[in-house]
Amino acid sequence: MTIHLKEQWTDLIRRKMETDGYESAEAVVEEAMRRLENEDARELERLRQGIAAGMADIEAGRVVDGETAFARLREKSAAYRKALR
Repeated sequence: MTIHLKEQWTDLIRRKMETDGYESAEAVVEEAMRRLENEDARELERLRQGIAAGMADIEAGRVVDGETAFARLREKSAAYRKALR
């Protein structure tokens, strides 16, 4: 596979090879892709945990209706704007 990168990325790859001991540009890119994949997996897990927590709140009755939620947001927004003055 051939890819074309902006100069800023090729410079970064060269620096990583020089400072971090990577043997090739491919090794730098492979490491970056592994890290990206791991971060994606961690983010997905955080989302799943957040959804599970939200579902537990719903099941336990810890909810408010939309009207109440928006009223609270409007109050917080007004207080924030007032504090900025």
